[in-house]
Amino acid sequence: MIKEEEKIEIDGIMFNLSNPNIVQDYITKEYFLKLSNGLSNFTKLIMDLVLEQKHTAPRKQFSINDNNTKDYYGTLSGTVKHQTIDENIINPYLVKVVICTISGYEYIEVFPLDKKEFIKKHDLVLGINNTDTYYLKRELKTMDKPKPYRKFDNTYYKQDVKKLLLPNIDKNTKDINELSKNVLNRNLVMGVDSLTHLILENKRYTFGVELETCLGRLEESDVKDLNVKAVHDGSLRDEAGNVPGGEYVTGILYGDSGFKQLHEICKVLSNKCFINHQCGVHVHIGGMKWNKEDVVYSYLLAQHLEEDLFTMLPKSRRNNSYCRKLNPLLLDKFNYLSEAPSNSDYLLKIEELYNAIHQEVAGTRDTEGPNAKINKNSNHPKGSKCGYDKTAQRYCWLNYVTLLFDTKGIPNSHTLEFRPHGATLNFAKIRNWIKICIAFVYFVENFKNIIKAGKYVHTNGTEYKLNLELMIVKSYPKTAEKLIEYVRERKEIFKVKDESLDYKEDVLPISRSIKEVVCA
Repeated sequence: MIKEEEKIEIDGIMFNLSNPNIVQDYITKEYFLKLSNGLSNFTKLIMDLVLEQKHTAPRKQFSINDNNTKDYYGTLSGTVKHQTIDENIINPYLVKVVICTISGYEYIEVFPLDKKEFIKKHDLVLGINNTDTYYLKRELKTMDKPKPYRKFDNTYYKQDVKKLLLPNIDKNTKDINELSKNVLNRNLVMGVDSLTHLILENKRYTFGVELETCLGRLEESDVKDLNVKAVHDGSLRDEAGNVPGGEYVTGILYGDSGFKQLHEICKVLSNKCFINHQCGVHVHIGGMKWNKEDVVYSYLLAQHLEEDLFTMLPKSRRNNSYCRKLNPLLLDKFNYLSEAPSNSDYLLKIEELYNAIHQEVAGTRDTEGPNAKINKNSNHPKGSKCGYDKTAQRYCWLNYVTLLFDTKGIPNSHTLEFRPHGATLNFAKIRNWIKICIAFVYFVENFKNIIKAGKYVHTNGTEYKLNLELMIVKSYPKTAEKLIEYVRERKEIFKVKDESLDYKEDVLPISRSIKEVVCA
């Protein structure tokens, strides 16, 4: 709403912007008087188009109900393709102009043409890169230029009513109860809190997703209720290498509500953005309180599953500098822990293995030993991005930098990052990948005996190899079959197909309820 005190200068005279006789040009955004002799640029362009001769008489606008009118139709060729569509008209130049002359004065009225009729008559098509703009079909390829991504931060963090209130406020009042309800609803909508945990079979980890795109743009209206931000990534470009793509980073998501929020983000990105071989999907898992033993067993498990896991991903991800395989530090250490004669010896071996991992992640393996100053409360010695050094551990498929260092300057924000998944905006594929990542974390915490042995021995004596399917079965007793079927399907596909298969999007262009997201 325009404030009463705001003013604008027109022809040397100051006017209040609230003056009903002040209007704004559609295109140039300049202000002018409705009844002034100087018409807007827009009106001048229309007049030049529809009238062949010059007019010297003063021009004024008139009511559509005036008599003695004559209809003219016109468009501005060469300008139509630049204009944005709104829900009522194609653009300001696609109009019907009514003109009449009364007592030497020229009166005009401009109003929109029928949209469908005009599109058909002039052979217009919507842009592929600019999906909110119409173009002449013959000029689509040359005029429909992609827009660079728009940087924004719409990240939302879980709100706690107790922390929002002053200590002396009665927390049992009706107003406080209403506020608590509203805060909870907002937390649920933004995916940072959840009443159910069906997708993960009651596992209470947090997760965040980084979705890389090569083209596309989200406007402010697209992200109103999306818990996401757009950041720069220098490696993302269109096929010509000119227009930067955007990396879309979700907030800290949780439970079934978090997956519903992720579905909304995928839906919008699928309609607005594009992906190619340069892109990927990174998943961060949080909410773990790991000690040194957990870190060691996670590295052991990662090395044991590495080959199996990569077979469900496109071949281009298997030798990729942004998701390299782990340095084989512990492959020969599976029996190392079992051979410890006492608990104290076992803990010493854990300490030794942890230090080896920490030095690998810190990039200090060539030094004499671990540096006490380099710990979870400090940033990585080379910074949060490890100086963009592609040889750093950060660029392995399992990134421990975010787990062992404070890369965000936020206490207790440590996460384990999974980097190998190829480009996709498909919610179902990303959901399944998150389930696999969380199964990994859960398996480390609950099945160290299997990791240490490298196999699982059933009570009936049957031995099962430690692989991806065993990890899934042990982590998701209720939904393992469906997830394993998905993994097997992926393995078969990528024996012969490349990652372009993942570029195709099949997310429904509608919102889904939590129940629909859970059951999808």
